[in-house]
Amino acid sequence: MSRTDNKYSGSQNVTTILNSNNLYLFTQIQGNFKRLLSYQVGMGANYISIHQGDVGFNKWIFIPKFSMSSTVIKHIRIRLSGNISPQVPSLSQLSEVRQQSSSMQANDGNELLKATSTYNTALNFAWNHKLFDLNWGGSLGYTPDAIMTSIIPQQQASGNYLYVWKPENQKSFTNYFAYSNLTLHIIKDVFDIQGELHYQHLKSRGLDYSHDFEPLHYGVSLSLLLNKWYFEYTLGNAWETLYGESRNAGENQSDLMISYRNKGFRLGLSCLLLGYPKGFDYKSSTHSKYYVNKSNTYIKNNGNMVMFTLGYTFNHGRTYKTERKKINNSDTETGIR
Repeated sequence: MSRTDNKYSGSQNVTTILNSNNLYLFTQIQGNFKRLLSYQVGMGANYISIHQGDVGFNKWIFIPKFSMSSTVIKHIRIRLSGNISPQVPSLSQLSEVRQQSSSMQANDGNELLKATSTYNTALNFAWNHKLFDLNWGGSLGYTPDAIMTSIIPQQQASGNYLYVWKPENQKSFTNYFAYSNLTLHIIKDVFDIQGELHYQHLKSRGLDYSHDFEPLHYGVSLSLLLNKWYFEYTLGNAWETLYGESRNAGENQSDLMISYRNKGFRLGLSCLLLGYPKGFDYKSSTHSKYYVNKSNTYIKNNGNMVMFTLGYTFNHGRTYKTERKKINNSDTETGIR
């Protein structure tokens, strides 16, 4: 249970007070059917109360979850899961306070936003062999009335336009995701090669816009264990996303890690973005019928970044055997973004 009281002041010399109350309950049962099928079924209930003066809403959101897995075939595991997760407007999105960052752009809140839910399902196939490990699967996420941004032009007294970014309940957002991960055990417990290929189809359906984006992510990593030494190198392209009318990209992977362990002594050397002496360029873009923008953010000092680690672990006094336990009837959904 939580309560939040926030006060926002914007560039228009306006103050708004928002009150939020959040209650979350969760329960779960699990079992197996003749050792052929194991299952987990959970149900969460999230009560949300968000108010700005006399405007706001009270809503119960039910959050069911299920998971079924089978290992009928030796070394092969199949898992099907699904859940419904809440998408709740944040307090800042609900506040009717304008934040104007420039003469051309401003951000507004929207007190009429309503909470919605995302429906998720996923299928995973895992094959563990002495020569390789294969993970293959996919997932689908669908959010009706998704909270995404609308870009609204407003003509000023000067005749120029101010482009206002405002969150609204749009038509929907859909995320199709498919992946394949393959690990080859070239030398058992010594040398592995891992490759990954991930595909997404992202669909933003707004009140007056429609965007599709199909990013492809790929990568490879090499790992070598020689007695007390461990070497790992990872190479991959940047993850890309679409939400609303905006695209964003992360950074490429080119990371080297070397570590040495001797009893409790640990020594490590890592290099991030190896081979990028000029740093990295993070790209983002927005494409709407009123506003088009492409931006590059250069961070010059993160290329060839070197990190050292040094540690020693020691025990003193009596040692007790402990068992790590996991609470299954727990959940990470808080209802507040």
